[in-house]
Amino acid sequence: MASFYVDHDVSQHTARELRDAGHSVVTVRDLGLTPAGDDGHLLRAAQNGRILITHNASDFQLLHDAGRRWARVGGSATARGNCRPASIVEPTGSSTPNRGPPQ
Repeated sequence: MASFYVDHDVSQHTARELRDAGHSVVTVRDLGLTPAGDDGHLLRAAQNGRILITHNASDFQLLHDAGRRWARVGGSATARGNCRPASIVEPTGSSTPNRGPPQ
């Protein structure tokens, strides 16, 4: 099964469905990290080997690309922090009732 890190803009219903399917799920709300910035969420997901689920994937894309680039360079944050770039996915469909309008 997969390990997920669920951003604050994804419904709790989605997190429950993933847990019910047997996946390991932590949410920003569970961790009390709702006010943390995107960079902090992406770093935490990567350090813990989790797939980040968010509705604002475009906000994370630059950070993700930078992390992948740094991983190929000596003395990188990845090498120092022993983490790899996180995967970022954006859920679709009716199982996400709190989803805002398309951006």
